[in-house]
Amino acid sequence: MQPLANLQEALQNHLLNEDESITQQLTRPVNGLLADRLAVYANAYRLRLIDALQKEYRLLHTHLGDERFTELSEVYIDEYPSHFYSISDFTKQLPQFLFTYEPEQPYLSELAALIRALSLSLESSDAALLSVNALAEVPMQNWPSLCFKYHPSVQYLTFQWNTFELWKSLVQKTAPPRLYSQQLGFRQGAAEVSNRNVCEIHEDCEPSGNAAESSSAKSMHQKNSYCIVWRKQLQSYANSLTEPEAIAFQALQSGACFADACETLYKSGLSSETEAATLVA
Repeated sequence: MQPLANLQEALQNHLLNEDESITQQLTRPVNGLLADRLAVYANAYRLRLIDALQKEYRLLHTHLGDERFTELSEVYIDEYPSHFYSISDFTKQLPQFLFTYEPEQPYLSELAALIRALSLSLESSDAALLSVNALAEVPMQNWPSLCFKYHPSVQYLTFQWNTFELWKSLVQKTAPPRLYSQQLGFRQGAAEVSNRNVCEIHEDCEPSGNAAESSSAKSMHQKNSYCIVWRKQLQSYANSLTEPEAIAFQALQSGACFADACETLYKSGLSSETEAATLVA
């Protein structure tokens, strides 16, 4: 009888590489075929990977539906076979995969990247936060040289499509932006926590007002847009940014102090001096 470790390695090679050498190490069953019994393990392995992708990218799965998502997952498993102990590491390449495999629907890659960023925000390290009261105590003359460092969970994303609108409709269970006159249904919900497109993810939340009616008239289209993702305690958030907000955010993220960020925004031509200072503050 083969040592257990050798048998396990042979089974793994069979599952990952379709290596048939394991058949020489197993006893033939009295009933049925050995290949059928091995297929049980092979199929279960792939189904578990597909299930992991569905859980990690639940909103993408909702948007595409079972059949299409499973089809993409099967190809992804072949293109990016798992060599990781963490299932999170296995799923992280899906945005890049969609970018190359679905070039005619580039918003899918952007949607996956946003979903991935929200997951990563929950895995980020903790850090002390600067309170509003602490900022209020900073002397006025010190503000021009004041620099900021974002929380480790903060991530900045840029989109070429109205992807944030699609993600928001999926989260809130409202009608999504239409693509090729296609109407889709959704499962997961979220609460809108302000009138500035800030969304938090949680379960069992119903859309409010006439959101479904107003969203149904929209369509997927190319649109340069910007988004930030962060977490507060164990809750992840996403917020769409205007172009001036995005410029200010990037300036501060790159290490610019308050005065430099205001100047960068003012030189963009999108804000007056007063507007730039107000927005950055």
